[in-house]
Amino acid sequence: MFYDILQGLCRKRGLTVTAALQIMGVSSGNISHWKKGRLPKGKTLRRMAQFFDVPIDFLIGDKQRLLAAQQERLLSLFADVPEARRESVLTAFEHLIVSENHEGKTMHEV
Repeated sequence: MFYDILQGLCRKRGLTVTAALQIMGVSSGNISHWKKGRLPKGKTLRRMAQFFDVPIDFLIGDKQRLLAAQQERLLSLFADVPEARRESVLTAFEHLIVSENHEGKTMHEV
Protein backbone atom coordinates (compact mmCIF):
# COMPACT_ATOMS: atom_id res chain seq x y z
CA MET A 1 0.00 0.00 0.00
CA PHE A 2 2.75 2.49 0.92
CA TYR A 3 4.57 1.87 -2.34
CA ASP A 4 1.38 2.43 -4.36
CA ILE A 5 0.84 5.76 -2.60
CA LEU A 6 4.47 6.74 -3.19
CA GLN A 7 4.23 5.79 -6.83
CA GLY A 8 1.06 7.85 -7.27
CA LEU A 9 2.63 10.91 -5.66
CA CYS A 10 5.67 10.58 -7.91
CA ARG A 11 3.48 10.18 -11.00
CA LYS A 12 1.61 13.40 -10.16
CA ARG A 13 4.96 15.20 -10.14
CA GLY A 14 6.06 13.58 -13.38
CA LEU A 15 8.80 11.61 -11.65
CA THR A 16 9.74 7.99 -11.29
CA VAL A 17 10.09 6.68 -7.75
CA THR A 18 13.84 6.37 -8.23
CA ALA A 19 14.14 9.96 -9.48
CA ALA A 20 12.08 11.31 -6.58
CA LEU A 21 14.16 9.39 -4.05
CA GLN A 22 17.34 10.75 -5.61
CA ILE A 23 16.04 14.32 -5.34
CA MET A 24 15.12 13.68 -1.68
CA GLY A 25 18.50 12.16 -0.95
CA VAL A 26 16.90 8.82 -0.02
CA SER A 27 18.45 5.50 -0.98
CA SER A 28 16.49 3.50 -3.52
CA GLY A 29 17.85 0.27 -2.04
CA ASN A 30 14.67 -0.33 -0.05
CA ILE A 31 12.20 -0.14 -2.95
CA SER A 32 11.84 -3.92 -3.08
CA HIS A 33 10.99 -3.98 0.64
CA TRP A 34 8.39 -1.23 0.19
CA LYS A 35 6.81 -3.14 -2.70
CA LYS A 36 6.37 -6.07 -0.29
CA GLY A 37 4.55 -3.88 2.24
CA ARG A 38 7.29 -2.68 4.56
CA LEU A 39 7.39 0.96 5.61
CA PRO A 40 10.38 3.29 5.52
CA LYS A 41 11.96 4.37 8.79
CA GLY A 42 10.66 7.52 10.51
CA LYS A 43 13.33 9.88 9.18
CA THR A 44 12.68 8.75 5.60
CA LEU A 45 8.91 9.04 6.05
CA ARG A 46 9.31 12.60 7.37
CA ARG A 47 11.52 13.53 4.43
CA MET A 48 9.02 12.08 1.94
CA ALA A 49 6.05 13.75 3.61
CA GLN A 50 7.86 17.07 3.47
CA PHE A 51 8.87 16.60 -0.17
CA PHE A 52 5.33 15.73 -1.29
CA ASP A 53 3.69 18.13 1.18
CA VAL A 54 1.43 15.45 2.61
CA PRO A 55 0.95 14.16 6.17
CA ILE A 56 2.80 11.00 7.16
CA ASP A 57 -0.60 9.42 7.88
CA PHE A 58 -1.43 9.77 4.19
CA LEU A 59 1.86 8.15 3.14
CA ILE A 60 1.31 5.11 5.31
CA GLY A 61 -2.30 4.76 4.22
CA ASP A 62 -4.00 5.72 7.49
CA LYS A 63 -6.83 7.51 5.73
CA GLN A 64 -9.25 7.45 8.68
CA ARG A 65 -6.80 9.23 10.94
CA LEU A 66 -5.92 11.68 8.19
CA LEU A 67 -9.59 12.42 7.49
CA ALA A 68 -10.27 12.99 11.19
CA ALA A 69 -7.35 15.41 11.44
CA GLN A 70 -8.49 17.28 8.34
CA GLN A 71 -12.05 17.53 9.64
CA GLU A 72 -10.80 18.87 12.96
CA ARG A 73 -8.69 21.46 11.13
CA LEU A 74 -11.63 22.55 8.96
CA LEU A 75 -13.88 22.94 11.98
CA SER A 76 -11.25 24.95 13.79
CA LEU A 77 -10.72 27.25 10.80
CA PHE A 78 -14.47 27.65 10.27
CA ALA A 79 -14.98 28.58 13.92
CA ASP A 80 -12.62 31.52 13.38
CA VAL A 81 -14.65 32.87 10.45
CA PRO A 82 -16.88 35.79 11.47
CA GLU A 83 -20.50 34.65 11.60
CA ALA A 84 -21.54 37.14 8.92
CA ARG A 85 -19.09 35.55 6.43
CA ARG A 86 -19.71 31.86 7.15
CA GLU A 87 -22.34 31.37 4.46
CA SER A 88 -20.04 32.84 1.79
CA VAL A 89 -17.21 30.56 2.97
CA LEU A 90 -19.49 27.52 2.68
CA THR A 91 -20.61 28.58 -0.79
CA ALA A 92 -16.99 29.05 -1.91
CA PHE A 93 -16.08 25.63 -0.53
CA GLU A 94 -19.01 24.00 -2.34
CA HIS A 95 -17.92 25.67 -5.60
CA LEU A 96 -14.40 24.37 -5.10
CA ILE A 97 -15.67 20.82 -4.66
CA VAL A 98 -17.92 21.02 -7.73
CA SER A 99 -15.06 22.50 -9.78
CA GLU A 100 -12.66 19.75 -8.68
CA ASN A 101 -15.20 17.02 -9.42
CA HIS A 102 -15.84 18.38 -12.90
CA GLU A 103 -12.12 18.10 -13.62
CA GLY A 104 -12.25 14.39 -12.79
CA LYS A 105 -10.63 14.75 -9.40
CA THR A 106 -11.96 14.22 -5.92
CA MET A 107 -11.17 16.09 -2.76
CA HIS A 108 -9.29 13.05 -1.44
CA GLU A 109 -6.76 12.98 -4.27
CA VAL A 110 -3.40 14.53 -3.60
